[in-house]
Amino acid sequence: MFKIRKSKDEEPTAPGQVRIKKRSRVPGVMITQYVEELPEGMTTPDFTRKPIALTIQEGKMAIFRAVVTGKPAPTVTWMRNNGEITEEMYKIIYDASSGEHQLQIPDVSVDEADTYKCFAENEYGKAIVTAALNVIEVGYKKNRALQQSRTAIREIPEDFKKTLKTTVDLEPKEEAKPEIDDKFWELLLSADKKDYEKICAQYAITDFRWLLKKLSEKKIEREQEQEKVVERLCNLKPIELKASGEAEFELEMSLKDPTSKIYLFKDGVMVPFDADTEVKHALKQVGKKFVFSINGVNPEDAGLYQVEVDGVKIFSTDLKLPPIDFLVKIQDVNAEEREDAVFECVISQPLKKITWMGKNVSLEQGDKYDILVSEDMLIHTLVVKDCMPLDKGIYAAVAGLKSCNAWLIVEADNDPNSVGKKKARKTTRAGGGGADLLKIAEEQNAKIQKERDELIAKAKAEAEAAAAAAAAAEAEKAEAEAKAKAEAVAKAKEKAKEKAKAKQKTATTKAKTKTKVKAEGGEGTDKAEGTSDIENEEEEEDVEEEEEEEEGSETAKSTSSKPKKIKAEGEASAQGADTEEGEPVQEKRKRVRAGPLVPDTVIDPGVYFTSGLSDVTAIIGTDAELVCRLSSEECDGVWYKDGTEITATDDICIVKDGTYRKIIIKNCKEDDAGKYRCEADGRKTEAVLSISDPPRINPDDLTEFIKPVIIKTGKDAAFKLTFVGREPMKIQWYNEGEELLEDTHVKIEKSSSHSRLLLTKCQRKTTGEIKIKIKNECGTTEAITQLVVLDKPTPPLGPVDIIESSSTCIEFKWRPPKNNGGSPITDYILERQQIGRNSWKKLGKIGPESKYRDTDVDHGRKYCYHIRAETDQGISEMMETDDIQAGTKAYPGPPSTPKIVSAFKDCINLAWSAPSNTGGTNILGYNVEKRKNGSNLWSLVNPPDEPIKGTVDTFYNLRN
Repeated sequence: MFKIRKSKDEEPTAPGQVRIKKRSRVPGVMITQYVEELPEGMTTPDFTRKPIALTIQEGKMAIFRAVVTGKPAPTVTWMRNNGEITEEMYKIIYDASSGEHQLQIPDVSVDEADTYKCFAENEYGKAIVTAALNVIEVGYKKNRALQQSRTAIREIPEDFKKTLKTTVDLEPKEEAKPEIDDKFWELLLSADKKDYEKICAQYAITDFRWLLKKLSEKKIEREQEQEKVVERLCNLKPIELKASGEAEFELEMSLKDPTSKIYLFKDGVMVPFDADTEVKHALKQVGKKFVFSINGVNPEDAGLYQVEVDGVKIFSTDLKLPPIDFLVKIQDVNAEEREDAVFECVISQPLKKITWMGKNVSLEQGDKYDILVSEDMLIHTLVVKDCMPLDKGIYAAVAGLKSCNAWLIVEADNDPNSVGKKKARKTTRAGGGGADLLKIAEEQNAKIQKERDELIAKAKAEAEAAAAAAAAAEAEKAEAEAKAKAEAVAKAKEKAKEKAKAKQKTATTKAKTKTKVKAEGGEGTDKAEGTSDIENEEEEEDVEEEEEEEEGSETAKSTSSKPKKIKAEGEASAQGADTEEGEPVQEKRKRVRAGPLVPDTVIDPGVYFTSGLSDVTAIIGTDAELVCRLSSEECDGVWYKDGTEITATDDICIVKDGTYRKIIIKNCKEDDAGKYRCEADGRKTEAVLSISDPPRINPDDLTEFIKPVIIKTGKDAAFKLTFVGREPMKIQWYNEGEELLEDTHVKIEKSSSHSRLLLTKCQRKTTGEIKIKIKNECGTTEAITQLVVLDKPTPPLGPVDIIESSSTCIEFKWRPPKNNGGSPITDYILERQQIGRNSWKKLGKIGPESKYRDTDVDHGRKYCYHIRAETDQGISEMMETDDIQAGTKAYPGPPSTPKIVSAFKDCINLAWSAPSNTGGTNILGYNVEKRKNGSNLWSLVNPPDEPIKGTVDTFYNLRN
C-alpha cells in the first residue's frame, strides 16, 4: 500500500509528541523519533538500502529503490521538490519477496530532473532520505519539433528571397571534432552510465549529444567483436584499491571456447599473471566469475588495465593513485572509560572519504563510530564513542598508498565507590588536533586553490593562444586563397583577350585572301585549294584551343566567355563574307587522336620479397633463425636490429642461400631480443625476436632424478633437482597427483636454482609417483620419478576356493596379497588345526604358488588352515580359512530323469544329466537299475563294481 504526497510541507507535531533527531547507520538518512521512550520490541523506521542519485539518458526508465525496516512496518511515500508525483507518469511498486520499494519513472524527460524524497513513517517516528535525478538530453523531441513547426510564422516568397545568399562558399567547411584519447573511449565502453559524467569531466568533454552518438556506434562495434569469443558478459566492477594494499577488479563472462586464452594488459603492455594469489598479478576464477588482483600496489601500478580474450577487448578499467600524503598524522589518545576518543588527520589533497581501520578491521559509520569530513575535505575525523577497555588497540587511517596509525589507550575507572554500579557516560572528548589542525588545513586549502587557479589560468592562456594562432592561420589562408583567386582571374582575362584579338585578326586576313583569290581569275582554283587547306589547319588550331579551355579551371571557364563571343562574331563575319562572295561554308573538323592515351609499357617491379620474416620465439642459450625470400638471387639484403645495422660476427651469422636471406643468432641472450628488419632494393620486411627463459633442467641431473628411490618403511626419502630459468618461479611437488604441502613429515626447500623434497618416516602408502612442477611466465617444466617404500606384504586374500575334498585329500586355492610390499612373494607358510583340538600343526613353506593339496587327512574330519605370505621384507599377517571337511558324508544329489533317446528290439538308449549337488566330491559313475512292467523287483543293469562312466548326456544301451 502506498500514498502519493502532493505537498512538501512537513506535517506539524501532534499534541503530546516530541521530535528527537536520531542518526542512522546509513549515511544521508535523517530519523525523527516521536516518543521519548520506545516500547519494548518497537523501533523507529530506518533505511537499510537508500535510493541513490541517478544520471540517466533521456527516454530511458529511471528507478529509485529503497529497503526500509521498523516495527510496526512503516508506510513508504515519495515526493519531489518541484512538482507532483502522479499515477499517470510514475509507478510506485512494492516487492514483498525482497521487501524493496521502487519509484519508477518510465520514458524520463528533462522536466523530471529533480530532487526526490523517500519517507518511511510509523507511529513512533519517521525516516527521510533524498536522491537526485539528472537527465542527459539527447536529440530533438518530435512533439517539440512539431509544435515549433505549427507555431512558426509563415514566410512569404519575398522574405525568403531576401534571406538567400548572394555568394556561394567554394568549399563547405566540416565541423572539426576534438581529438579524443583512445583511453577515454576504452573507459567509457566499460563504465556504468552513472560514471559517464565523471569521466567526461576528467577529459574535458562537453558535447554530450555527439558523445553519446559516437559511443553508441563504438558499443555496437565492440559487442560484435565480443560475440565471437564471449557468450555472456555482465557485472563489470571497476578496479578498486583495498585497505590491505591490493587492488581488485572483477567481471562475469561465459566463454564460447573454454580453451580460449585470457590476456591482461597495462597501458598496452601484456602483463603475466597466475592463478596463485601470492604473485604480483593474479587471477582467481570461481565458476564464471573472474577476479583480477594486483598485490602490493605501488605508484608504478597506476594505469589502464585491459582484459582481452583471443585478441578481443573485453573490459577496461583505470587505476588511479591520488598523490595524497598526511600533513598531520593521527596521534595516540589516552581516554578514560566511557569517554569519547577523537583521531584527526590532515591530508594534502581533498578526498571525500578515507579508510579507517581498527584492529585490522574496516570501520563504518554507526552507533560506535562517527566518521566526519570537513567542508574542504582535508580534515578527516574518527570518533570512538563510549570507550570501553575492549576498544583499546591500534587505529589506522588509510588514504591511497599512504597510511598512519596510533594507539588508543582506555584507562579503566578504578573508583571503589562505583564498583557494581553502572558508570555514567562522560560528555568530554579525548584527543583531537584543535586550532593548529584547522590552521594547517586552511593553509593547504589556499595552496590547493592557488594551484588550481594557476592551472585554470594556464589552460585559458593556452586555449586563447591556440585560438589566436588558429584565427591567424585561418586569416592567412583566406588571404592567400583570395590572392590566388584574383591572380588566376586576371591571368585568365588577359589570356582570353589575347586569343580574341588573334582570332579576329585571323578572320580578317582570311576574308581579304578570299576576295583577292576570286579577283585573280585563272589562278583561283589552285589558290582556293591552298586557302582551304590553310583554313582547315587554322580551324583545327581553334578546336584545340577550345579543348584546352574546357580542361582549364572553373575560374578560367567563367572568364573565357568573352573571347568565345568575340570568336563567334569573327567567324560569323567571315562566314558572312563568304556568303556574300557566293562560296559554300566548310564545316569544322576536329582532330582525332591516334593511338592510346598512355603508351603501353612494361614496368619492371624490381626486387621484392616473396616471403617475409615471421616472429620467432627462442629459448635463451639456443640458436634463433630468421628467414625471408627475395624474387632475385643477385640482390643482397641488409639487416637491422632496432633500427641499427648489424653485420656478421661470431654470434651472428648472415647467410645468402639462393633467393633465401637468413640471419642466425647463436646462443641467444636476453639482449638479442628486439625487432629485426631486412632491406633489399628499397623493400623491407620486419619481425620480432623474443627470448624466453622458461625453467630448464640439466639432462644429467634429470637422468639422476628419474631413478626410482627405494627405501624401507619408516625411513626418510629425499629428492633434489637443480634448474635454471627466469625468476620468479613457482615450484610445486606432487605425490600420485596430489600436491604436497609442508607438514610434520613433508619438508620442502625452494631457491632460485634448486628445490629439495624430504619425506620423513615414509609408509607403504607413500609409494607412487613423485613429480616436481616448475613454472614461470615463460613456461612450465615437469620431472617425474618413483618412490618405492618396501614393507612386509599384506595378508593373502580369501575366500578360499575348494578344488577337491575327499576322504583322502583336501585341495584348495586362494588369492595373493593385495600389496606385496614392493617385493615378490617367495613362499606361503601354512599351519593346520583339526577342529576339536587346540594344537596347530605346522605344514611349513609350500612355495610361491597360491594353492595347496593336503593328503594327510582323515575321512569326515574338518580342518582349518592359517596362511601367511613371505617376502624378502618379512612375513605377512595370517589369513584363516573356513572349516573344510575331508571326504564329506553327504551323498550327491539325484541325476535328472533319464530320457529315452532311441528304442530297438534288442536295446534302449538312455540319457541323463549329472546332479547339481555332487556332495563336495567328484562323481565316480552311475548305477542304472531296471524292472519289468508290472513287477516291483529292480535289478542292476551294470556290474556292481563297474559304475557307468559318463557326465551330461551320457548314453547306455540296455539289452533284454
